[in-house]
Amino acid sequence: MADLPIIDSHMHLFDPEVYDISWMKKGNFPSLNKSFSLTDYEKSVENYDLVKSIYVEVNVTFSQLKDEVQQVTKLCESKDNPISAMVICADMESDDLDTYLASLLPNPFIKGVRRVMIFDDTPKGTCLKPQFIKNLQALSRYNLSFDICMRPDELLDIVPVIQQCPDVSFILDHIGNGGVKGSDLWREGIQSLAKLKNVIGCKVSGMIESSEGNWQAEDLLENFKICLEAFGEDRLLFGSNWPVCTLSGSFEDWVEALLKITMDKSDDFIHKLFYKNAEKIYKL
Repeated sequence: MADLPIIDSHMHLFDPEVYDISWMKKGNFPSLNKSFSLTDYEKSVENYDLVKSIYVEVNVTFSQLKDEVQQVTKLCESKDNPISAMVICADMESDDLDTYLASLLPNPFIKGVRRVMIFDDTPKGTCLKPQFIKNLQALSRYNLSFDICMRPDELLDIVPVIQQCPDVSFILDHIGNGGVKGSDLWREGIQSLAKLKNVIGCKVSGMIESSEGNWQAEDLLENFKICLEAFGEDRLLFGSNWPVCTLSGSFEDWVEALLKITMDKSDDFIHKLFYKNAEKIYKL
């Protein structure tokens, strides 16, 4: 569907020659441990009507966070590429978050904050720490949302945290990292998060990456239905997770798989999933 307008709510650029991306070096991701440039991204999406993209931080070392923001801001300011907004990283356990955010804002392209909680450097229960919760609550002062990126069996941990942050909007990354086949705990987490009014979005992304290429579109249907039933059609938004998705498929593979499993849906539903919801949720 070359005529389908798309907002990619979750993409990255990697340059391990410039940034210290330690998780990539420590993990078993040899195919990712190289440069993935804007030119590479644009080539991967050339068969689609990609209108806008949201850059999401890549978990660089904390000392390089401001450099990452400055680089992406320049891309957002340019009219020669689709990157229109960004979700930045912040040390949510810091006692000086306000100073950090004040040094970066106002910046019209910064829409939200993320702190990845799926690697060994973030033990279980990290989001329950008082300082973490205090910093989450502070995001409302800056009108910033928070992207949730957690292990699938720990989603329930953040439910009471979100309840303590009623003025902050939350967006769930990668359907809660449920992958192609989610666990019972993952399903319970999805259903519990969806009941919270300030969880305003669930990104349909990151489903195929752990499957090592052994997937078909039909394999995605069950988890997609679980998320649709929980969140409804107004809170699901498409994300490519490029180039991480290339561990198990191309941008085109991912889009076409989603189109296949939603072929029984209305044009309005497809427009919401691929464009309208991201525009609304991230205030583009």
